Amino acid sequence: MYTVADYHTLTSGRTWDQPKVSPSSVAALSKLHNADIYVGVEIELEMVPSTLASVVEADPLGKLTDLINMYPKGSSLPMELAVFFKQWDVVQDHSLRGEMAKEFLFKQPYKGDALRLALYSIGHVFDSAGKTSLYSPRCGTHVHINTMDMSMKEYAIHLMLYLFMEPTLLSYCGAGRKSSIYCVPATDSSDILETVASFFHCVSTCAPLPNNEQALVQGYKALIDSWPKYCAVNIGNDKGAKGTFEYRSLETTTNTDALMEWINILLDIRSYANKLYLEGMSLEQIAECIIQDPELVLCEITSLLDSHIHQQNLVKGASAVVGAVYGSKTITNLSV
Repeated sequence: MYTVADYHTLTSGRTWDQPKVSPSSVAALSKLHNADIYVGVEIELEMVPSTLASVVEADPLGKLTDLINMYPKGSSLPMELAVFFKQWDVVQDHSLRGEMAKEFLFKQPYKGDALRLALYSIGHVFDSAGKTSLYSPRCGTHVHINTMDMSMKEYAIHLMLYLFMEPTLLSYCGAGRKSSIYCVPATDSSDILETVASFFHCVSTCAPLPNNEQALVQGYKALIDSWPKYCAVNIGNDKGAKGTFEYRSLETTTNTDALMEWINILLDIRSYANKLYLEGMSLEQIAECIIQDPELVLCEITSLLDSHIHQQNLVKGASAVVGAVYGSKTITNLSV
């Protein structure tokens, strides 16, 4: 089976050693919907709290004075802070404004309990710093969902589900992100949909055939080479997104619950794509299910978007799928 990792020659990058996590340290934390998928997180900030100033120095581990002073004298380094420095990096982000514009990002992809603990630690550290508002229109939270072990067909299914759900996902993220030039909807671009249509056609016609790797390689290469970076999802061939779906539409947040819910939605999409793939459904069959009852399909994917289901979003998402699969944006018999 030819996979995304094979294309990128990432044969040694499909798994990462995970830090050891004691069960007691995560017992009270929210659960992940899929503990087997590697996830990466990047959080952009233009207004880093002054209490955290020492974190963003060149040698953060050696300059903890301000941060440690948040805690009583004589106390040991809190578990949350220790986890933070073990699992997060802080780097200068030159695409943002201001001297204190920084990006907080995972040191490596995490899954399961290590992922839960990383999300909890950054929420705790920022809460302790007293920062409640982090919004800037230039900043966002980017979540990478690993796709490297996907076959080209499963990858295509995942992409189809994303196109269908994109309008609803953007509604969930809020009006400010929907209009942002840094996370432009793929479903608004006829060029993107044409490229996706070519990839879907390649997968539908080549995947069932033996010795089909070269054709699939060409189809996948054409897709990711032409994909614009500042889409709401980035699947392009740049260093940052390679081998992942990079979801860019969530606004900046360090709130653990908000991060966990968003990641669970994205994991639900990934899991549902795998389910359809294992059931042997074709792209055309999946598209027909979406056309016949888009609300039912969305509810089967995840229950976390129930309050964001709107007819116009369902129609727009289903239209994008139809355009990509059948080359037409006209839908009939759409049940909403």
